[in-house]
Parts: sequence; C-alpha cells; structure tokens
Amino acid sequence: MDIKKIEEYCFYGQQGFNELNELYEKFLKNLDKDLMMEIGTRYGHSAKIWEEIGFEKIILLDISFYGLLYELDNKFILIEGNSNDNVTFKKVNKEIDNNKLNFLFIDGGHSYGEVRKDFYLYKDFMKDNGVIVFHDLELQNAGVRKFFDEIKLDYKQTFEIKNDYYGYGILINN
Repeated sequence: MDIKKIEEYCFYGQQGFNELNELYEKFLKNLDKDLMMEIGTRYGHSAKIWEEIGFEKIILLDISFYGLLYELDNKFILIEGNSNDNVTFKKVNKEIDNNKLNFLFIDGGHSYGEVRKDFYLYKDFMKDNGVIVFHDLELQNAGVRKFFDEIKLDYKQTFEIKNDYYGYGILINN
C-alpha cells in the first residue's frame, strides 16, 4: 500500500486523509477485501484509494462516469445509473450474483431521502460484520447526519470519525 498515493487521492478526492487513515486502521485493515461497492464515484479518486487498500473486486456505482479521471482495470465493475433506481439495483444484483459485500461506501446523493434509499436498497448485500460507511456526515444542509442518527439506533456497533473533513458514520452489519 502506497501511503503517498493515498494522500494524493485524498487531496483531490475530497477525502480527509486523517479520517481515511483512521477508517483503515480501525475497520478496513483486517477486513476481508474480496468485494466492496462505492455509491458515488465522481472522478474516481476514492476508487483508487480502495484499490490501493487492496480490495480485489470493486463495484462503482454512479449516475455518470463521464468525468472519470483514471483508467481502471478489470477489478473494477462500473455500473452507471441512479443508485436509487430499481433498474440500477437490478444491475448491481446481477453483478453481485449471490456474493456479499465486505464494505459499502455510501457517497452518492446527500439528501435524506437519497441516503435512506441507498441504505435500504443495498444493505442486504452485506456480509455479517461487513462495514457500511456514510460519507459527509457533517456536510451542512445534507441529510446524511439525520439519517445516520436514526439508523444507528438499530445497530449494536456504530462509530463516527470526524477530524479533518466532513466525517464518516460507520455501521457494522450484524
């Protein structure tokens, strides 16, 4: 794992390096890394972070990949469409093909309704003890915080990381 590359991807990709490092050390370092999904890829900086961390198969879901800045190899599966749409959900279901996700990174639409629907559509794809992360927990005028505060009451293990950017809300699927 190349820390300098990760720092660069964080800088350009609106991820706080210290937050990401804490996420890695506490939750991702010892996690099986066979399958993960990111909702909201934008330019692809965070996708490169997940690759650098060592995920073997990475599903990227975004409304459009027009602005993608990186060439991605065959460990990446790109699914274009609105994450809240049932047609897109069916594409994801086909790609996952009875497997389960170790890690789900939710960073698509930030309204309460969009975050809520992303969570409820994709949570059943998670392995037991898989990690679900909501990015931009502290983003002003967004619904991420409101939804996380509601859903965390249903989980035994919830965490927050906030130290240099907009933060993460974390659930352990159990």
